[in-house]
Amino acid sequence: MDLFKYDDYKLFTNDWIEKRPKKGRGYYRKLSLFLEVNPVIISQVLKGERHFSLEQALEVCEFLALNELESDYFQLLVQREKAGTHKLKKRLQQKLNRLKEKANQVKARLPENEPLSDRARAEFYSQWFYSGIRLSTAIDGLNTPQDLSRHLNLPLHKVRSVLDFLVKNNLCLLEKNGTYRISEQSTHVDSRSPLVSRHHKNWREMAMRKMELQTEEDLFFTAPIVVNQQTMQLMRDQLLQTIQKLSKTATLSSSEQLICLNIDLFNL
Repeated sequence: MDLFKYDDYKLFTNDWIEKRPKKGRGYYRKLSLFLEVNPVIISQVLKGERHFSLEQALEVCEFLALNELESDYFQLLVQREKAGTHKLKKRLQQKLNRLKEKANQVKARLPENEPLSDRARAEFYSQWFYSGIRLSTAIDGLNTPQDLSRHLNLPLHKVRSVLDFLVKNNLCLLEKNGTYRISEQSTHVDSRSPLVSRHHKNWREMAMRKMELQTEEDLFFTAPIVVNQQTMQLMRDQLLQTIQKLSKTATLSSSEQLICLNIDLFNL
């Protein structure tokens, strides 16, 4: 979605949510958990006259995974709507117009990201090391095939093959000096896709292997327990809140190491 085609942050946010799996069902609640506010407030903002605070607007940008330029534009949209005088609104609109021009200049220089083909998506999710290698290229010192091979304990020829695939599908960028780095291309897959199960399985198999070489930093926890339905729902809600907080923490972190977080809660 192109945020710069919008002049209303509420319309953009609602359209973004509408394009999520199941037409965004439950995303108002997810956003409320991320902002740590009552879901009613989200409805009052996105369906009513209320506006996000400037602090909340910044958090919403993180929730929507906006880049720096998009975040600046989104926050200016919020500021303009909250402005109390025509003069201030006009000044903020001028800033919005300048950001639009800047965004158009950036787009003119960059090739448009094409969505992954079904075949490429299937290959990407076939093994853990496709996403593992891609994510690792965000870490300084893990930007060559040799470094990645040593760090991930993978054959060099396999790493080279995966990097070729990632570059071909714009998932990684090959720099002039021969190093690789992660791109902004999306690898999103619908939650109903069978590839999601494959993705879960890949990283849980990795966890099983890691258990045999567990270090003091690693954490594994398994607890079959008996509870009632109300407690089950409460635990699920608390886990979702924790996941949102951890996601926010990870978003703000610099890229220094590749880790894996697997969380499961299910009925038997």
